[in-house]
Amino acid sequence: MEELTIIEQSVLELIPRGFERKIKVPDICSIIDLDERDVKAVIQMLRAKGVPIVSVRGYEGGMFIATNEDERTIGLQAFRNQFKSMEQTITNIEQADLKNWQETIKIAN
Repeated sequence: MEELTIIEQSVLELIPRGFERKIKVPDICSIIDLDERDVKAVIQMLRAKGVPIVSVRGYEGGMFIATNEDERTIGLQAFRNQFKSMEQTITNIEQADLKNWQETIKIAN
């Protein structure tokens, strides 16, 4: 059994269970007076300890604790899309011609 720090417990208590009730990171920050970087780090620690915290993006987005497989799948979609985008970025940079890239583009006048 993993023991939570006081900060981890404080953040965990603010994250709702289930897709219907979500919270955004800035809202957590304003409640417990931490900056976004710290809250995101705590969320990563909670995930590493086995808490199924997922999120959805967009206007109605936010994070929540998945309570069933459908919610887990919905919550993982944003991470899968981000991963694919990051993989493509890595490929693009790896394949870039370090010496001649300027010759392959046209800069608008």
